[in-house]
Amino acid sequence: LISALPEPQRSLVHLRHLEGKEYEEIAEMVNMNVNAIRVSISRARKQMREMIEKQYSSWRV
Repeated sequence: LISALPEPQRSLVHLRHLEGKEYEEIAEMVNMNVNAIRVSISRARKQMREMIEKQYSSWRV
């Protein structure tokens, strides 16, 4: 799923969730505002959630 995200969201999600970096660390690394990082990662999560829902919408639990 992460690989389907556009850049820079892919890199930001990777840094946050796979490498465990804090938002502040990421902001310094990529020279962006902390709030912009939070918003971008939040939007990326939403996109991934929508991808999962679309792919598995026909499944019944």
